[in-house]
Amino acid sequence: MPSATAELTAVVSLESPRPVPNKSRTVVLDAGIYNSADPTAEPMYAALRFYNEHNVVLPEDGGLFFVTAKVAKWKKGLESVSDGLSDGDYDILGDIMELIPINGNSDVVDPRQHRATIRCSGTVSSVDPKAASFKLPASQWTMADSSGIFPAKVVIPKESKWKDRAKALPSVGSIVSFSGYLAGAEKDANGAIVNFVVEVSRHLEFLGRTSASPSTPPSGELCTSNAVQGSRSKLRFSLSGSNTLSDLPSTPSPKALGKRPQREESNDDIFASSSASSPTPGPSANKRRRVEKENNDGVVTPQSSEQ
Repeated sequence: MPSATAELTAVVSLESPRPVPNKSRTVVLDAGIYNSADPTAEPMYAALRFYNEHNVVLPEDGGLFFVTAKVAKWKKGLESVSDGLSDGDYDILGDIMELIPINGNSDVVDPRQHRATIRCSGTVSSVDPKAASFKLPASQWTMADSSGIFPAKVVIPKESKWKDRAKALPSVGSIVSFSGYLAGAEKDANGAIVNFVVEVSRHLEFLGRTSASPSTPPSGELCTSNAVQGSRSKLRFSLSGSNTLSDLPSTPSPKALGKRPQREESNDDIFASSSASSPTPGPSANKRRRVEKENNDGVVTPQSSEQ
């Protein structure tokens, strides 16, 4: 399979840092990835490794961080789990490439207001024109899993930039790169994740084709959820209060902003405006120029004269 990549960019909760054997600065963190605006929806669970080069303070009980991470589907037995969680509670594993602490709590910065973004590239394995979707099993190396896979099901929503969504779909064997929102996951009858659903509304690039045979999509009944839920343990961190997106301040739309107030013109503005709108004088017009004349003391004094 040609080289591929899968990266997550999101505001997440991080908690329960624990050391990695024989790696003094590397820790594993439990991450909550909030991919739904529904305040009752559970986040996706991830175990992310982080090389703490600059000794960032990582709270045991959790805090909010902006992260960029390489991600792959969780595989049991490859990564350590924290106390209170089991090997079957996790959905994603990966490596944090960028981490920025957020000074504030969920009353100020709500992760549900900033949807998690997936950037991914790889070879298309199947296409469904009726559902305006295609599948791409992106291979992604991580420190815990050298043969990791991020199985993406890309959906072109009706609100996308493409009026004819079918024309936006690549063909099987195409190599593509895309960026979109992590909308949820498809699970099998046992609750195991089969595909991560990614909504791509604008950013989809075609990079060529491959001669490799595409992989066969998994068979069986699938159920789609915008958040991976079930009878599993809870993360320590929780969003404070019951605030929803409607409770948070929002950026007004251009219509709500109204007309921009007129700025008072300064003299320089008036001069520039009148100069720009004035016609260019012809050769016969009087021209005004500055003439420099040196006085007896050797001082240059400007004078005005007409020709």
